[in-house]
Amino acid sequence: MDRLKGKTIFIGKEPGQGRLMLAIKDGGQIKATTLGQTNSVPNCVSRCKPAEDIAHCKIDFDANGQMTITNLKSQNITFINGVEIVSKRISTSDLIALGKDKFILNISSIIDCGKKLLGPIVEEFSIKHLEYIWEKYEKALENITIQQQEKGRKRMLPLMVSIGSGALTAILTPIFGPNALITAIIPIISFVMYLKIYNEKDTSVEDRKKAQNELIDNYCCPNPKCKHFLGSLPYKVLRQNKNCPYCKAKWNEK
Repeated sequence: MDRLKGKTIFIGKEPGQGRLMLAIKDGGQIKATTLGQTNSVPNCVSRCKPAEDIAHCKIDFDANGQMTITNLKSQNITFINGVEIVSKRISTSDLIALGKDKFILNISSIIDCGKKLLGPIVEEFSIKHLEYIWEKYEKALENITIQQQEKGRKRMLPLMVSIGSGALTAILTPIFGPNALITAIIPIISFVMYLKIYNEKDTSVEDRKKAQNELIDNYCCPNPKCKHFLGSLPYKVLRQNKNCPYCKAKWNEK
């Protein structure tokens, strides 16, 4: 019944085919359907023309889901439990009949058709928290890149020391003569530096995998009935979508 709250169902005879016609105005659109066989509705039931607000009767659903049926023309006749009415609150247990021939309406079928016309309720959820999740993921990838660049620079350091020591030896040898101490120490220093850098644990693979797993776990549709991973779309791109591509729930940034 929630789907019908605040809505109005117009009821009458379908022009031309003579079937029972139901129509609802929803968001500026008219949604209509028919029930029964051709010419199954007697002429005593007025035609339904929802675009012109013409029908035999209408059923209004208030904010609490309570129903009120209203006869729309003085020449029409609408009965509730055998009593002619102009407007009356009804329930699913009431017997509704239209016209002098007392064409019977099944109120439960009317409600079911109304729900189908409107379709399921489209829920709405905020995706604002996904902005933080995406920014955290991008920051993690940035830190991994910086660490890899720093490690690359460190790996170049022993080579630079060796090159520098060779150049220094070439400059100083003509002045001071061969210096065995410098020649021996510099390679040792370079080797120690290389071992230290080589033995530093590279966690970039683990860190990247951890960041990706956190994204997969948290960068999801906020609809608890969906929770589908939204892929590696940046939040700036994601926010342009107004609905989840999987459950069709509406999104906002409140």
